[in-house]
Amino acid sequence: MPLVNGMDTARELRQADTAVRLVFLTSSPEFALESYEVRAFDYLLKPVTYERLAQLLDELSSMRPAATDELVIKTSFGYHALRLSDIEYAEARNKHVVFHLRDGRDIEALESFRSVEDRLAQNATFFKCHRSYQVNLRNIDHFDRTDIVMRSGACIPLSRSSKQGFQDAYFAMRFEGGRR
Repeated sequence: MPLVNGMDTARELRQADTAVRLVFLTSSPEFALESYEVRAFDYLLKPVTYERLAQLLDELSSMRPAATDELVIKTSFGYHALRLSDIEYAEARNKHVVFHLRDGRDIEALESFRSVEDRLAQNATFFKCHRSYQVNLRNIDHFDRTDIVMRSGACIPLSRSSKQGFQDAYFAMRFEGGRR
């Protein structure tokens, strides 16, 4: 990659997305140890055999999120499929639901919060922290007794009645194998 260092690019990608699987395909063995710093999935040295590349692609393909990792919503412009990992939080607003996405977009669903809440509750990474909000636990930056701050900087209220359940769900997801 002329003018761009692959390791620096990998660092930027890792900062933007902690779940992305990074694979290096290079003729430079000297950066293999450094690839551990960016949690590379694999480090392939050229020339790569067809069998080795096919094995890697099969492995990556099997790790791809299944179709159940999507939420299909009705919007004013038709039906829209949202990847659950792209949703930062959902907010009840005027009998509809606004999905705030990691990329900064907001998409309004012409559905009730209750119907969306039930579908999101089937996924252990979502938690209803307030009567009007459901957060994606994977997209939380930090929280305290009364507020949850998302990676985007959005501040979501944490109700007193949800506090203990939220903390239990958050730490279970983070530390007890809740990673999918």
